[in-house]
Amino acid sequence: MGSGHMSNGHMDQAAGLRSLMTPVLPQSRVIVAAHEAVTPDETLVHTMLAAAQAGHHLALLDGTRGVLGRLLNLPVRYELIHLLEGEKRFDEVMQPAAALEHLQYLPACRGLRALGQVQGGMRNLLQGFALMPNKPDFVVAYGGPDMIESLAELADLAGEMVWRITARPEVITATYAQLKAVVRRYPSMQHRIWVHGLPDATAADHLFANLAEATQKFCGLNLHYLGFTRACPASGRTRSGVPGDAIARLAEAMFRSDSEVWQAHQTLTPDSQNIAEIAL
Repeated sequence: MGSGHMSNGHMDQAAGLRSLMTPVLPQSRVIVAAHEAVTPDETLVHTMLAAAQAGHHLALLDGTRGVLGRLLNLPVRYELIHLLEGEKRFDEVMQPAAALEHLQYLPACRGLRALGQVQGGMRNLLQGFALMPNKPDFVVAYGGPDMIESLAELADLAGEMVWRITARPEVITATYAQLKAVVRRYPSMQHRIWVHGLPDATAADHLFANLAEATQKFCGLNLHYLGFTRACPASGRTRSGVPGDAIARLAEAMFRSDSEVWQAHQTLTPDSQNIAEIAL
């Protein structure tokens, strides 16, 4: 009896020691576009800025060739690949957004592709972020159609993938095909849809409903609706620099950790004239 208590005590102590030595991994979010016609624009960046302004500490990994950095007005100096090859440290490759201490940017196209070819590579990346003195709450990765396979492991760690779509037929076809491929590899992953570029919530709801019906019928997959954004005009900036309410709600829905909230069907109606100004 006593030896049993002692054994359990040693087991508890061992578990406690392991928890001290094992860093808590930051949460991750993966946003992808299945067709090159869905280009990253200011609505994507403003959603990240809104989350940072709400207090979330984000590390934004750019799986494009520096497009997000240009939208943030940040020069590309070093990339994730320089960190992986031992040439630079984390603090040398991460670039803080000047106006927001909670948002850090990292060009990562080549590095994410390399990590995607190594088993456990994405978990190792998160462990690296966990060891940073100012570790992020969320590691957010964005990639186009050529990055979906590389980012699938990171999305699996997050438990979900966010797909950014438009109403163009070729985008819907490509999204459906890529969804099928990802589901075959990661059948338990959830998928949320971010509809972009439609004029109103009714049109966005209709587009999502059609895609959701097809994927449920032919793949047995239940999609979840994140929300929608209108196309961002070149002059679509606010004077105050404060995110529009709808963009802020979209960011809040994306970065909540409650899985039941993730699955909630939310109809958001961002006004493109109400988008946050990037004050960098």
